Amino acid sequence: MAHIRIELDRGNGWEVRQDGHANVTADDLAASAIGYSISYPHRFFLDGVLVASTARPHGLRGKARLTRHDA
Repeated sequence: MAHIRIELDRGNGWEVRQDGHANVTADDLAASAIGYSISYPHRFFLDGVLVASTARPHGLRGKARLTRHDA
């Protein structure tokens, strides 16, 4: 099992959204990451290493952006 930590930034600095153990890989985290970023930017850690981060959509037809940090 891997230790995952998901953080979000509501404008007051990073805070923990989820922290615990799960049977996931870096690819699994990145695949689910885009769904988290509808309102706020998020960071995804796997065993203490930053795997991915997301930026929320901007503008009328903006799309959330995913950045992989482990590739």
